[in-house]
Amino acid sequence: MKKTLSSYSLAPLVFILAAFYVNSALAANHALLIGIGRYPHLADRQQLEGPPHDVAALERMLTVAWGFEPENIAALVDGQAGKGRITR
Repeated sequence: MKKTLSSYSLAPLVFILAAFYVNSALAANHALLIGIGRYPHLADRQQLEGPPHDVAALERMLTVAWGFEPENIAALVDGQAGKGRITR
C-alpha cells in the first residue's frame, strides 16, 4: 500500500506554521532604558552628565533604526529610576 499525504495529515503542520506566523506578526519590541548620572549622596563635581544623553540617543536609535514604537520604550533618567518604577 502506497503512503500518500492527505489534507488531514498536513493539517497539524499547517496549524503550527500559521500559529507561529500569527504570533510573530503580533509580537512587539519593548525596551527599558535607564540612565543615572545624579546621585544624591555624591558631591556635584562627582555627578555624571552623560547617562541622560545616552538614554535619549538610544531611544532615537531604537525608534529610527530598529522600528520600535515610541510607546513601547520606557526611559527612566536619574530620580525617575527608583526600584518601584523599574520593576513596574
